Amino acid sequence: MTDPDNQTPTDAGGSRLKSAIGFAVRAAVSIGLITLLLANIDRDALLDQFRDIELSWALAAAVLLFSLAFVQAVRWIVVLKACDSSVRYWDSLRIVLIGQFFNQTLPSAIGGDAVRMWEARRAGLPLRIAVTSIVIDRLLGLAAVLVVVGVGLPRMLGLIDDPVARNGYALAIVGLICCYVGLLGFSRIWPKRLRFKIVDAVLKLSEDARLVLLAPKASAQALGLAVLAQIGLGLCVNSLARSIGAEIPVSDCILLFSPVILFSTLPISVAGWGAREGAMVVVFGLIGLAKPDALAISLLFGLISILVAMPGGALWLIARRRGETMPASAQAVGEPTNSR
Repeated sequence: MTDPDNQTPTDAGGSRLKSAIGFAVRAAVSIGLITLLLANIDRDALLDQFRDIELSWALAAAVLLFSLAFVQAVRWIVVLKACDSSVRYWDSLRIVLIGQFFNQTLPSAIGGDAVRMWEARRAGLPLRIAVTSIVIDRLLGLAAVLVVVGVGLPRMLGLIDDPVARNGYALAIVGLICCYVGLLGFSRIWPKRLRFKIVDAVLKLSEDARLVLLAPKASAQALGLAVLAQIGLGLCVNSLARSIGAEIPVSDCILLFSPVILFSTLPISVAGWGAREGAMVVVFGLIGLAKPDALAISLLFGLISILVAMPGGALWLIARRRGETMPASAQAVGEPTNSR
């Protein structure tokens, strides 16, 4: 990530052009996927679901989804503490909320992470800590997805009839686990004489990831909070299912929504739209959920995600109008050294 204080106008212009092109491509993918789904389901049944929605359950889902930002703010503080840095809780929450807003407005479902890095840097955190702490926070979120997916693996494999799809799903999970192990070991196995710019960045990330993920107390706290967030997302899906009259066991909502999240984070669509809906229809179709119901739940999830992201947008606008850069509350105790 380029330090925002050192970015030239030429770099900024080129970055904006690339972002615009990327956004156009991802928007086309999102629109195409949703159009394809709508062409292959009973649209009248889908409209009926929205007409008959129970707002109390939808509101409960929105409140629950918003509350998860408070959990993520604590998780990021745990990561920063393991990296010998810190921010006050309110500033952590504010940056998390701003990141959630940009997750809904930037091309991919992880675009808000780049904005969080920017805001963390402007808050006074060293560039390395600002970047790696948020990358590690994202990795912890994905690790929690893998934990839930792993717990639900027997259930999922029992639902998939096609042996090729079953084996592919299992191999994908194993591959992601191997990537985690490889990241943690990278700083120990990579030859020190072979240093390049990109390699140095990965080495620093590997070193900082080891500080968090291999520290028993920090990793237990952070991963526990991440798993709690995954459970919260499953409960949110269950509430949305109830809002349209669909009966899905809570355990299935938790176990089956995790692979949906995993697929929606791929940088192929705008904020996961289209990718999430397709994955939702396929995965929840394995337990017999009708396509209109699965699509309605996914669309509702996307809509309430936008709704609960609005406070983050308001915080960002207020800070910009006041000319605030949020420098007061961040305190870096020190960057980790290579000897750690």
